Amino acid sequence: MTHDAVSFTIITSTLNCRDALIKTIDSIRGQSCRSVQWIIADGGSTDGTVNLIRSNADVVDDWFSGPDQGIYDAWNKACRLIRGEWVLFLGAGDTLAAAGTLAQVQQAVGRLPPSALIAYGNVVQCVAGEIAYRFGEVDLAGWELYRPALPPHQGTFHRATLLHGQRPFDTSYRVVGDGKLLLQVIRPELTHYLGIDVADMEPGGIGSHPASCIKVMKEFLRLEKDIGYRIPFWRRSWFIVRSYVKYFLFRTVGSHAVSNVALLTRRLGGSR
Repeated sequence: MTHDAVSFTIITSTLNCRDALIKTIDSIRGQSCRSVQWIIADGGSTDGTVNLIRSNADVVDDWFSGPDQGIYDAWNKACRLIRGEWVLFLGAGDTLAAAGTLAQVQQAVGRLPPSALIAYGNVVQCVAGEIAYRFGEVDLAGWELYRPALPPHQGTFHRATLLHGQRPFDTSYRVVGDGKLLLQVIRPELTHYLGIDVADMEPGGIGSHPASCIKVMKEFLRLEKDIGYRIPFWRRSWFIVRSYVKYFLFRTVGSHAVSNVALLTRRLGGSR
């Protein structure tokens, strides 16, 4: 939007998701805060996404299109173009919570100490126009089912200095590369919860699709070794069993039924 005193860089990776991207374009264009750089890393779309990007040059500051090795490769390429002080990763179809969201965040991060590396707010996931789940403040000493608790990337602002390396994201991962980066840097004293609604998250994605649950499980078990934490035995066992059950149900009753069961479980148990 502007090249002067940029406070935020937003990075979005795309691949044949033209219709979903329209929602994100409208959301970013509607922000009252104009101190934003938006980078779109397109993987070589053939569905009209590139023409859509070109026709919205007033809101897209930098973009490129061509083959990549997945989302983290695309993000790594985009990170070389960062001009903002704080970086947010939004998917195509994700939207900022309100027109004043970035203005609120701008004021909040302006009060943070220089040592702050991560600032995050609330993320809502909607299904059929209704709130299905709300991600709020995270107990950084706690656990999710399969790893130490982390905020979702759609609501997480990274200090740009964390991303200035050539390859900040490990491209050998397909799903949990963003989690690996956060686990390497996130500490309670360097991480601040803003108490602000940041984003509405589009449901779906490779990480949540039951067809990928075995691959995702193996990546998280590998991440445990790479980072050096230990998943408690009962969590590890339940995670492995749940992944295989989820995949079996997907093959027998279909993804829609599995997604409904997973959503119900999340609502009842509060696990992510």
